[in-house]
Amino acid sequence: MENEAVRITRGGDLTRRPKSFAVEDVAQFVRPDDAVVIGHGGGWPRRIVESLVAGARGPFTILHNRIDDQLPYFDGPAGATVRHAGFMAGHSTREQIAAGSADFVPNCYGLTPALISSGAVGCDVVVLHLSPPDEDGWCSLGTCVAYLPAAISRARTVIAQINRQMPRTCGTSVHLSAIDHVVEVDEPLQAVATAPPDAVTSAIATNVAGLIRSGDTIQLGIGKLADAVLRGVAGKDGIRMLTETFSDSALDLMKAGTLAPGPDGQPAITATFVTGSEELYRAIDSRPEIVMLPVDRTNSPATLGTVNRFIGVNSAIEIDLTGQINAESIGPKLYSGPGGHLDFAIGAAYGRNGRYICALPSVAGKGTVSRIVTRLRPGSTVTVPRSLADVVVTEYGVAELRGLSLRDRARALVEIAHPDHRSSLRAAL
Repeated sequence: MENEAVRITRGGDLTRRPKSFAVEDVAQFVRPDDAVVIGHGGGWPRRIVESLVAGARGPFTILHNRIDDQLPYFDGPAGATVRHAGFMAGHSTREQIAAGSADFVPNCYGLTPALISSGAVGCDVVVLHLSPPDEDGWCSLGTCVAYLPAAISRARTVIAQINRQMPRTCGTSVHLSAIDHVVEVDEPLQAVATAPPDAVTSAIATNVAGLIRSGDTIQLGIGKLADAVLRGVAGKDGIRMLTETFSDSALDLMKAGTLAPGPDGQPAITATFVTGSEELYRAIDSRPEIVMLPVDRTNSPATLGTVNRFIGVNSAIEIDLTGQINAESIGPKLYSGPGGHLDFAIGAAYGRNGRYICALPSVAGKGTVSRIVTRLRPGSTVTVPRSLADVVVTEYGVAELRGLSLRDRARALVEIAHPDHRSSLRAAL
């Protein structure tokens, strides 16, 4: 994969400098009916957004990917002024999207920059969260690159909060001359702790880790399953991550030497955003073996298809006996969104010796609902079509579906379903 650094400017005058402003006055830069694009994960610009919402002078829309933090634009007077549009749903936005007071934009994560660049999604103002500049005026995009480079090139107005606590990550930087208005802050980034794995999660992770070999390039999300998988590959050699995101467990693997730069110059970790602990944010500062790039580069199926032995691992809500995978909704009710799930499934399918692994518990809730079903619930979203289904993993084993007929893949899936549900699933064969 090409890891050439991304350096963002607007125009040729690098002597230009942004104008400072008081954060309480940020609303003056947003016009009625503007679309305001912000980052997400550990890099969402909380301070500016809070002030923008509090001082809103007219209705505007704010767009971003998933932010698992309390958002200021649903309650009180802001609810009548600010309209949220999300590229993903999470616990902070599901209720509002379901009620119709917020919007959801279905989209593969890797295509988000193209949506913005083309104008299919509006971007009048972009709000950045940056590291302090170096002596030449270059700021790092820190913990969230994602679709922000595309937003900078499209926006009428570029606003930034420069945070002393934002790490300087390698890979993508923006010059001060590209920014119109700037405010300095000194505050912790949003930190997220991962819950320890339960017995089911540990069993699934063991089965997934058994499919990963020394020398593989892997993609994982964040959360207790991803952390458990990473712990499961400890002791293997020469593993690299090419992923959307990573959290603290990846850092542990780097310390142990399992994750390391490749002989071809590839970094130990290539990602587009980071969400984790304050310790993780400090540890990734100025680490050349960790590279942060725009999401249309980390998630490009065409690029992923050139990577030898790329292993994509994602989870799902349910999978039917034909191999259709739903990772977005519970029936018609939106739960998350496609994210990069399909990006990585396609990339693995077309790659050299690639594998796409869908890992999920065999049951939901208290065990009464099977996640392997005869057919998806009415209204459910098909995130990955059955034509791309490859390896499915539960705590009961591994089903390899690639190349199997519908009847044979159904039989393979029944064998890794929860024992309490196998009889009813077999009856559907």
